[in-house]
Amino acid sequence: MTNSGRKLRIAAVNSVNQGGETYLEYLRAVLKHLPADCEVDVFQTENTGLTKQEAENFLGRIVNPASYGAFPLIDEGGYTHFIGNDAYAARFVPESLRAIFISHGSAPMPASSDYMFSDWTSFWDCIIGASKGMTGMAARGMSSYRHARWSGKLNVPGAACRSDLRTTAFCPSTPLKFPGRVEEVAELEQRSDFTVGILPTSVTAIRQSAVLYNSLADIVPTILEHFPEARIVFRPYPADLENPACQKWFEPLRTIPRLLLDETGRSSAEFYEESDVLITDGSTGGVSYMLKRVIPPIYYIPEASLQDHIVSWFSDEINNKVLVAKTADELREKIIECRAMKAENRLAYYRNYCDGDLYLEKDKASYIEDALFGQLEAFKRVDRVGRIFDPVASGGLQ
Repeated sequence: MTNSGRKLRIAAVNSVNQGGETYLEYLRAVLKHLPADCEVDVFQTENTGLTKQEAENFLGRIVNPASYGAFPLIDEGGYTHFIGNDAYAARFVPESLRAIFISHGSAPMPASSDYMFSDWTSFWDCIIGASKGMTGMAARGMSSYRHARWSGKLNVPGAACRSDLRTTAFCPSTPLKFPGRVEEVAELEQRSDFTVGILPTSVTAIRQSAVLYNSLADIVPTILEHFPEARIVFRPYPADLENPACQKWFEPLRTIPRLLLDETGRSSAEFYEESDVLITDGSTGGVSYMLKRVIPPIYYIPEASLQDHIVSWFSDEINNKVLVAKTADELREKIIECRAMKAENRLAYYRNYCDGDLYLEKDKASYIEDALFGQLEAFKRVDRVGRIFDPVASGGLQ
């Protein structure tokens, strides 16, 4: 029941463009921890990478069709809350519903948008996030965005059912895919025939100077030359597989011996298990890999890209929390370091990240109930004019 005594009725919607099980996992995790007495209807739009049957098999419940881009996406009819895994979808949600976004990953990233995608996320009432760094980045971006909207520097970003000038709260949560904290791990098996996973994020999501595809001429030859028995599994962002502009990179990759271009759409969990070393650009999947495997990922951040203030900030944010390489020579050294790393050192990276950047004080169900029932004033939030309030900070207003 809601605080007003009204029955809690939730529309949970899977609508990530070309998204597969990886993004549906976020929705499944929330559904698993919802209060038992609420009513839930699950919807999926036609633009995802899954069929209705695949989604139903994965979730173990009925999935209803919905049309992406329809106004509204979900009829008001009795719903109190909308929960979605696609940042853009809130604009299609009726104003009367509390709209809650499940943000992806457990880390910040060098976003392509100076406003950190606030032209999408400003339509949400609550954003569930597991990373303190990501929350801080998003709040600063949203503050700048709303200041720009009120000053007339930015126009309304397209048609919408609701206003983007509202209070948006950042609701903390234990990482939704977090299996629980690990206290001990076995030593890595030392083999020459190991697998290097390469995980670029979407080419449209991060700063162009940091896009991993621009560094393929450094990354792939380094692995092939210095680790002759290593195998490479290259996993593009799902939407990029359908992006004609990306084919110029994919075609050459398909011809390289010992390199598999992963076009299966399988869960990221399977990819993580297969990867003995993981290289990424700015994907939050790098940290997800560390949380699952207790192996620090390697973030490849070219030296030249640090001239961009967002990339420089990101580099400072993750420095000493993961492995970072800025050149091909450094990449070779980091792969060697990663493969030889003792269990106690792997745990040190893992603990440093968990203790410094994640919200682990409560269980998932408690955090999710906070987002459903909590007063927005209880959370770090950005109000409609762009002021940042943090109840933890002295005085509240930042």
